[in-house]
Amino acid sequence: HDYLIKRQVHGAGMLILISMMTHVAGLEEIVQPSKYLRMAYGANGCAPGFAVQTAEECNTAILSLGITPTPIWDGSLSGVPRHCSVRQQSSVASPQRMHFNSASTGRGRSDLAPVCRAPEANMIALPPA
Repeated sequence: HDYLIKRQVHGAGMLILISMMTHVAGLEEIVQPSKYLRMAYGANGCAPGFAVQTAEECNTAILSLGITPTPIWDGSLSGVPRHCSVRQQSSVASPQRMHFNSASTGRGRSDLAPVCRAPEANMIALPPA
């Protein structure tokens, strides 16, 4: 039997698919989810308590999402999301992919997606439909 494992994110009211458990010949394999989430492009930042706080963790988070973080921009500017964000498609004029903004304020930008810590929540195992 296959089982779909879902997690209810309380407060956000959404379900996130976090892993698939497959039963094969008496063995179970669990694919672990990332500890990080890429938010929508243009979003202002992460919910309180879910921001990636250091450039080192930002690099790790982006790599865990399967995105190449280099080249890196690490600075302080109010015109980009605060803390960790990523640009998936770079250009000659804007080559940086990972952005780590240490400014005290920031705002969303259409070419950047904040990268946040994934919320911890209760896991609910649902049998297949």
